[in-house]
Amino acid sequence: MRSRMTLVIAATIGVVVSVRAGDLTPPSGVIGPTMKTLTEVEPRTAIRAADMPKLISSPGSYYFVENIATTGNGIAINSDDVTLDLMGFTLSGGTLSGITVATTHKNITIKNGIVRGWAQSGILAYNAVDSHFENLIIANNGSVVNNDRGLGTGDGCVVSNCTSVENGSDGFWLGNANIVTNCVARGNGRFGINLSSGTVRNCTARNNVNSGIRSTQGAVIEGCTASGSTTLHGIQAGNGTIVRNCITENNAGSGILGPIGGEVRDCQSRDNGADGIQASGNSTIIGNNCNDNAVGINVSGRMRDRRLDIVSGITEASFLRHCRSACHLVDDRPPDIFLAQTIGLTVPGHVAHLMRSSFHRRHENQFILRHKTRPNDA
Repeated sequence: MRSRMTLVIAATIGVVVSVRAGDLTPPSGVIGPTMKTLTEVEPRTAIRAADMPKLISSPGSYYFVENIATTGNGIAINSDDVTLDLMGFTLSGGTLSGITVATTHKNITIKNGIVRGWAQSGILAYNAVDSHFENLIIANNGSVVNNDRGLGTGDGCVVSNCTSVENGSDGFWLGNANIVTNCVARGNGRFGINLSSGTVRNCTARNNVNSGIRSTQGAVIEGCTASGSTTLHGIQAGNGTIVRNCITENNAGSGILGPIGGEVRDCQSRDNGADGIQASGNSTIIGNNCNDNAVGINVSGRMRDRRLDIVSGITEASFLRHCRSACHLVDDRPPDIFLAQTIGLTVPGHVAHLMRSSFHRRHENQFILRHKTRPNDA
């Protein structure tokens, strides 16, 4: 019995030893370290309050490790290929601009944080081209007197998921061929989103002093809302601009100040102090809904595509032949401006009496027209 137990124990120990044993001969050559260096673990460069003012003069990735408040200068970028990640922290201060791109540079990314309370612009990046700005809040920077912006970019930039609030001048001032998506501009001293050319998509501009969204030349403005502009328009579209599926309301001027040679399609414009849509010069106005504006649609010059073709000195025949906009216009203004309000057009006075008798009879299927003070004509 004792010998059998000893045999079992010996066999068991032999198994354990055979499993745990290994080759104890070291490999040939010099044995190097196996742990990563700190740079390999975190290859980015940290930025702290003690580093202010900070000059970034080499390509690389930089990140905040704390909130930074300073009374002096902020961060100046003087290199291509720089990523600056605020990591959710705030950069506040100071006497100049929060973040500046000093000379022309490309492939810059600034993201994930708050820039506020600077005496000049929040992010002054007119010299940044082909760059990205993401997930930023830019607030309470600069003054309208000095034309200080929340965020200013150069050409070919992408701006996404950013909010620019109560800055002295424009919330966003953007160069050519920019793409702007899911951004908010509120309460800025001039324009909310001021774009040279490019695309503005799914953005909101509210309670800015000048126009909520403005393009100075060919652009696409799509799926946006612009409301509460206190002196100008909801959307102010430059020549060749396409405005689609937008909502404008409660602006001091027109809901949409339309482009020359552009298009306004499938928009809603309501309760604006001037025209729902104002357009001129070879433009297309299709499928819009204009409610309770001073004038529904105010056009001048020749409108292309036979969608809405109004020229000076029109006759009844030319008006009825070319009027094909299929817009839904609703107004409840006084009867003395009934005609212009109902059809939503500003037309020469000498043809008004021609339209009153025949417009509804001949074209009742092309327009949906209602007027609360003249129900018999609706």
